[in-house]
Amino acid sequence: MPTIAVVDALYAKTATLLVGKREQRTEVPRDWLPPNVREGDVVRIAERPATIRRVALAMRDVGKKAKPPSGWSVQRDPQETEKFNSWAYQMLNHGEDLRAQLLKVPHHGSDNGISYEVIAYIRPRLTVVSVGSNSHGLPAPATIGHLEELVGAENVYRTDSHGNIVMELGWERCVSRTGLVRPGSGTGETVSTPL
Repeated sequence: MPTIAVVDALYAKTATLLVGKREQRTEVPRDWLPPNVREGDVVRIAERPATIRRVALAMRDVGKKAKPPSGWSVQRDPQETEKFNSWAYQMLNHGEDLRAQLLKVPHHGSDNGISYEVIAYIRPRLTVVSVGSNSHGLPAPATIGHLEELVGAENVYRTDSHGNIVMELGWERCVSRTGLVRPGSGTGETVSTPL
């Protein structure tokens, strides 16, 4: 079973990897990695973490160039690299507190703008999707489904169906006005939500 590692740092002759789920730092020769690898890339190594650490330690102790373990192969994983380098992955996996009362849904509610896990982690009470008539199928039905499941359909506001949306944030309440709202006109639907 291959080991997942993140390329933490690249030097002239060595590279530092964060190996396995515990992200233990391990130094390996740079030439053991693919030439196109960059810092922040996720790689799959055809060795177990213990073997990688043992060989790396032996190489350092001997002080000469060591050959990689038999069967050693490293493949850059573009999908895992993209996931690892996303802000959401970094925040969720490093204990950041992302809770918020109001969430402006990114990228017009596209299916790759925000995941179910991130919405669940943020735990918003109200969400706003800024989207108009388009040929891209936005907002994505999956994203709207996630929002409605986690927040409730009555707390998902969309500019394509509600019109202009004004959120007035107060100390204890969030007042949402929808429809054709002009400042001071008081028109449109008004909803008051406790925070």
